[in-house]
Amino acid sequence: MNRNERSWIVWGPKYCLIFVFLSVILGTGCSRFRSGKQLHLAPYAEGMIQLAADIEYDLGQVQAVYVRNYIDGPKVAVLSLYGESVRGIIRGMIWYSLELVSLAESHMSGEERSEVLADYLDGVMRPVLSSPAPRLNFTIAELDILIGEVAKQDNFLDALNAAQPLIDEAARVAAEVLAETQEAVDAAVVEIRGRIDDDRLDIAISARELTKAHAAIARDIIYLRHYRMGDAAALDTLFAKEPSLREVVKNQEQPTPEDLRAIEERLLFIIRSLAELRVHLQPALELYWKQHREVDQMQTTYSAALRRARVAVIAWDRGHQRLAAGITEPAEIDLIGIARSASGAAKKAIVR
Repeated sequence: MNRNERSWIVWGPKYCLIFVFLSVILGTGCSRFRSGKQLHLAPYAEGMIQLAADIEYDLGQVQAVYVRNYIDGPKVAVLSLYGESVRGIIRGMIWYSLELVSLAESHMSGEERSEVLADYLDGVMRPVLSSPAPRLNFTIAELDILIGEVAKQDNFLDALNAAQPLIDEAARVAAEVLAETQEAVDAAVVEIRGRIDDDRLDIAISARELTKAHAAIARDIIYLRHYRMGDAAALDTLFAKEPSLREVVKNQEQPTPEDLRAIEERLLFIIRSLAELRVHLQPALELYWKQHREVDQMQTTYSAALRRARVAVIAWDRGHQRLAAGITEPAEIDLIGIARSASGAAKKAIVR
């Protein structure tokens, strides 16, 4: 069974080449934006890549073993499409971060960097606006104005500041897609559980009925004990709860010791029969619960990965805001690294 058969969503290749690219372009770790001011981009870009790798790693741990025959429904297909969208969002944030580093480390003038950044943003945003169902809250004319503002800046820092409305809008759309993906996860879970129950619910119902029957017999034994201890009404209750016991009693008004032993033997026979049925049913029942536990784990893992992705989007946007504001201290820019650390700590706490 290959990975595609085991995984609920296929999230594409790892980001090994990006790590290699990052190690090359982050050689100096900082770049000059204005006279006398240096801006450290390494934490911003590297943190984004590491957080994205964490998200994909988490998703890669989910494997459909017990439910692999139930993950080809229409809701799961919708979720797979959303999964590709989320993958595209994460990849887009990575490449944009790397684009900033590449431009910052280039030997181009400030005006040239601004023009290249504008071209890059135009290439990213315009196809979205041209799609049949554009998500961006911009018109083509408004986009032209914003791109023009980025292109005409004399230095790269001002170009970043002019680009911030576009980054904010991209983050808004990303958050919207992530929320819809969570809804798709929940819908897919309902679909998978429904298909499992359609196929095996009789097993679960039978197990519940066996449990109820076993509890009823235990109750009847208690009624019999109460009768033997002098509670005459307990026998009437026992016959009302289990009418079939009248068949083994010769004198229902004044049961003899032999009658009481016959009732007890009938109850013990029923208990043994129920136990034999449960042993026969147990393998199928265990598989049923394993299937539901696997779906639980899938939902938990994907939801956690989506929460981490939402944190990444927020940190990416706010980190860009700080870059555009000219903040130069790496510790003040590394929001993504902080988010990654916090996310990892939370995950460890859950595991413990």
